Amino acid sequence: MDANRALLALIHSFGTRKDDSSVHEIIQLLIEIGSANPHRPCETIETRNGLVVLKHSQKKEMTERRSPLTAVARLAEESALRLMIDSYSHTLSCLKTSRRRDPYLRTQPESYFLVIEEKEDEDVFVGLENALVASLLCLRESAFESPEESAHASCALLLYKRFKSFTEAVNDSNATRRISQRGLEWLEHAVRRCNHLLPEPRPIASSNVLE
Repeated sequence: MDANRALLALIHSFGTRKDDSSVHEIIQLLIEIGSANPHRPCETIETRNGLVVLKHSQKKEMTERRSPLTAVARLAEESALRLMIDSYSHTLSCLKTSRRRDPYLRTQPESYFLVIEEKEDEDVFVGLENALVASLLCLRESAFESPEESAHASCALLLYKRFKSFTEAVNDSNATRRISQRGLEWLEHAVRRCNHLLPEPRPIASSNVLE
């Protein structure tokens, strides 16, 4: 969890360093070497006088928790968002392969690996879902009126596509986790509208983008 806190702290200092290429290198190192999971939430971080401070609460239920992925989605930093998703996807894939090839675990039944992998996939699902919801809320609040809003739309589209491909890749049978193709088309239309290429996107039949 310390690596997750470091990643979240880095994201919260992103506003003053987003043009620094070393930030992306640190993100990648924290995930691929430091074992940070950008999908998993930790205590919210705030900045005070330029310093990053963890917000603690003696009452656990009062402590706000946010994942690094959701934090960067709210900042509409598409390159960092893409890097987080891709780096963790690669790291998790390598971890699963390594675990199954571990000579000390070869005697374990298939169910042993499936239970662990289902929990890991659940973390990814929840992380992508929360980040997507946060991105869509930012997009809704922005009303498609500036370059910043276009950035939120691009992040939402990225998350939407990755969420869709992830649920298909893990053969998720839960219907509530399947992405509406019509919702995806609407969001693509919204992104183009932000770039002033198309008129206002038509509403989709369902009020929810997740079906």
